[in-house]
Amino acid sequence: MSENISQIENLTNQLEAIQSHYNNHLNEPDNDGHLINLIIAIFDYMQYYIISEKGFEIVNMNWASNNDLYLTTEDELIKGQCIFRASLFLTVSYQLFAFFIGMLQTAESISEDILNKCFQPDDPQKKIIDKIKILYEIKNHTNMDFPNLHKIICELVIVNDQHLSSILKTFNFESAMLYNQEKRRLFKDAIFGELRMDIPDEDIETLRKKAMPIND
Repeated sequence: MSENISQIENLTNQLEAIQSHYNNHLNEPDNDGHLINLIIAIFDYMQYYIISEKGFEIVNMNWASNNDLYLTTEDELIKGQCIFRASLFLTVSYQLFAFFIGMLQTAESISEDILNKCFQPDDPQKKIIDKIKILYEIKNHTNMDFPNLHKIICELVIVNDQHLSSILKTFNFESAMLYNQEKRRLFKDAIFGELRMDIPDEDIETLRKKAMPIND
């Protein structure tokens, strides 16, 4: 009995966290970080785990400080570090926005009859339908405006893609190689797969020190 109560309390806390992130987004609509944390919280509630510990570090960096540093420093190496960190943030946000749009579009395509249908445990549709039901559960227990969120994120994912593409075009071979390595550290292995490279660890670490976050 106590285990059931604990599970209910945990789900309640997760719903409150989702509502809190949504409120933060409403209060600061220009802060993409609130939207990203909102989507992460929603996926966590759905038990759809995407972001790694490194990904969380990137999302929750002090981006105002990073942007100020880029604008004020005359050191080209530091500017490059700021840009590289931005590329990782844009990668996280782009992938999360794209996944979330896909989830919302899937939900919109499923009729009420299908949602209420009883599936066999081994039916491949059951897993998808169960996830969509959780999405409706979130909708019913918060004041989130999903259609408006869908519209906002569809606009943001285009802008993010443009910004990220512009940055990646400026990377030299070393930066591009490190980016392909580091972006996989932002997500669980199921997203991009585990990268295997014939490059000594010490060489990768040297590159990482040149481009990684301020406190690394």
